Amino acid sequence: MRAVIEGSVNFCAASPKFYTFSRYADNESEIALEVYCGTEIPQAWSPAPPESGRRRSGSGRPRSRFSPAMAGDRKESLLILTRKIGEGVTIGDEVRVVVLELRGKQVRLGIEAPPGVAVLRDEIFQRLLQENRQAAAFVFSDLKALQQLLGRDLPAAGPLPPSPPQVPRLRLDRSRLGAIQVPEDRIIFFRQGLLGFVEFHRYALLAPPDTTPFFLLQCLEHPELALLVAEPSRLGASIKLGRLHSTLKELEAQAPEELQIFVTLTIPPGRPAETTANLVSPILINPGPRLGRQVVLESPEFSQKHPLLLH
Repeated sequence: MRAVIEGSVNFCAASPKFYTFSRYADNESEIALEVYCGTEIPQAWSPAPPESGRRRSGSGRPRSRFSPAMAGDRKESLLILTRKIGEGVTIGDEVRVVVLELRGKQVRLGIEAPPGVAVLRDEIFQRLLQENRQAAAFVFSDLKALQQLLGRDLPAAGPLPPSPPQVPRLRLDRSRLGAIQVPEDRIIFFRQGLLGFVEFHRYALLAPPDTTPFFLLQCLEHPELALLVAEPSRLGASIKLGRLHSTLKELEAQAPEELQIFVTLTIPPGRPAETTANLVSPILINPGPRLGRQVVLESPEFSQKHPLLLH
């Protein structure tokens, strides 16, 4: 009897790709892996067992093949491989997935990846994506109510160094703050984008009076997109960055101490007292070359729902 077992794993590596594995267990020692690779997990795509008329090799196992899968308006690749226990799939140059065990409807996978690559169960990664999208959906009436609740309990955000008058300005007409002038020395380049917004790469770190005591990370390519961010130390939280080899290289930094750390804030609509900070996915910025990256920390010490107000 064929057991259909579905699941997915996300590798937060150098490029924001999803690798979704769907497993079809033919017997106790062999499965077929369907590997979807794309920038977004397709909403309408669901893997189906191979059709009875599908070509098979002489051993009775399905052959490897590519077939198109739709992700939004993009065509992606779907690779189907048959793997036995102990065999694996290599993704790129650094990630390898090995079949360790088949037990009923469960498949145990071993994943070999460099220290700088976070390996997450896809349901966790999807929650982090959703957290960013919710953080970007704040409304200023809720922010104002939160500011009143905080009063003087939260230290004000540290001032940003003033931009020299000769620095060119970029005009944004439809930002969350209305028409604004953004100094070019405030623009941060995120090579990988942010979680949930991988298509946008240029943001400005601003400290407008309307968002005190927080900063505003304003997207330049999509002016309607902005996130409230704060320094975790001002929230009473301490973040240990751990191993950041690939991140330091990408941000052109020699040590973590050179980086500024920010966390996104999520204000639930109409419930500012329940505002939370996402400590799992901090945003790191190297102010010198003005490079940024949002990382995922694999530590049980951190929560994506760290309460801002302690009752």
